Amino acid sequence: MNSKTIIAVNAFLVVLSVFLTYKIYNVIMEPIYFERIKLERFCTVFERMEHVREAQLAYKTEYGEFTGDFEILAAFVDTGKVTIYERKDSSFVFYNKLYGKDMNKDTVIVRVIGYQEVSSKFPKGFSGNMLKEVPFTDGANFNLGAGEITRNGVTVPVFEVSVSDVVIFDDIKKRYDQFIDKEHELKIGSLTEASISGNYENTQCKSGNN
Repeated sequence: MNSKTIIAVNAFLVVLSVFLTYKIYNVIMEPIYFERIKLERFCTVFERMEHVREAQLAYKTEYGEFTGDFEILAAFVDTGKVTIYERKDSSFVFYNKLYGKDMNKDTVIVRVIGYQEVSSKFPKGFSGNMLKEVPFTDGANFNLGAGEITRNGVTVPVFEVSVSDVVIFDDIKKRYDQFIDKEHELKIGSLTEASISGNYENTQCKSGNN
């Protein structure tokens, strides 16, 4: 084997070694890369869903129910107002015929003291149309539903907003498909339970987004 052949073989082995090292490094690092992306996206997407919850709660305060229509919710956020009430405990004296004497009766006095624009509850520049948009996607929308359930004879308004991991990571599914949970979704609220809680909480979100 002449010197040129030896040099060529050594060069090939060096390149092969670098390539294999790179491949092994990627195999080790890919899950780590995905977890970083996952944290960023989950935090941002869940924050948007919390905005939906805030809008729904304001809507319910004013109308006594939730809405399953993003267009209605968007208009409410952009132009709606929430009535501000003052509730004050009071009492008055009345004549009780049964006992034949004056008696005190407790009551609550409620009066309107003003109105608050719904838009003031959201970050500056926030638009109601943004409520339906899933961040990091090309125009995908959240799933939104609303209705009523009965619990112990009481009718309770409910809502649910959700989006699947498949939608959240659609643009990177070719690279990270094996790490994407096809059965998982982010969700706030429920159409079957009287709950406005979400299924995602990560203490790194606030610190990571600041």
